[in-house]
Amino acid sequence: MRFGRLAITPNGREFWVPDFEKIKVFKFDIDSALMDQDYLPTVTKPFAYDFFLSGMNIVSDSLALGTGLEVLSPSTFRASLGRWDINTGIIEKFGEEHPKLTGERTNAFFDYSYKHNIMALAHINHDILTLYNADGTIKYHILGEKEFDNEKRKLKFFGEVHIGDEWIIRSYLGSEGFILDEKQQPMSVGRSRLLLFNLKVNLSKVIETGHDIRYFAADDEKKRVLCYFLGREVPLGYFYFE
Repeated sequence: MRFGRLAITPNGREFWVPDFEKIKVFKFDIDSALMDQDYLPTVTKPFAYDFFLSGMNIVSDSLALGTGLEVLSPSTFRASLGRWDINTGIIEKFGEEHPKLTGERTNAFFDYSYKHNIMALAHINHDILTLYNADGTIKYHILGEKEFDNEKRKLKFFGEVHIGDEWIIRSYLGSEGFILDEKQQPMSVGRSRLLLFNLKVNLSKVIETGHDIRYFAADDEKKRVLCYFLGREVPLGYFYFE
């Protein structure tokens, strides 16, 4: 089984999980899943193979937005904004993209802010993050030093992105994603930095954690970031960003 990341509904009582092996999305009631060891999801929705959401936020009972992946071949794809009508099951591309990304092989992380009603795509192989209005129009492009130069896809840039109450937080590498170890075997290089931008996309802070960040979550109320690290004896850690 190949599960995607879960998406919690706005009411906080259910979550959806995509299963890329079964090509379906499953809906779970959180309380029932925690309390009943025999619990099974009550709703399943199939999705198309040629365009589907690899990561998403549930915006309402009938709508999810996220990273839509368009399959180009058995081993290649490209990312854009995707919109899922939960009632009909239809998943479609929507919104704008930078002209230089048109037709390019891309992949990206997504987040949606319920408070500010904006979205973000943080590209993995291009040094660019795009902030969108709710209708898919581009609000800002944040271009890094390399911009659209990915040196034959050797470079890795952004990881997860979080749009908070006051900050946009992104994990970042900005260099080659693999190095050779002492046996000349390729070894992946993880993202150890977090970049904090204000909502007008001005870079305010760079935090170097010194460890490979696999996942992170932001607690806006307590102004802290919680991280799950790889290659660290204690994998969980947190720090305050203000």
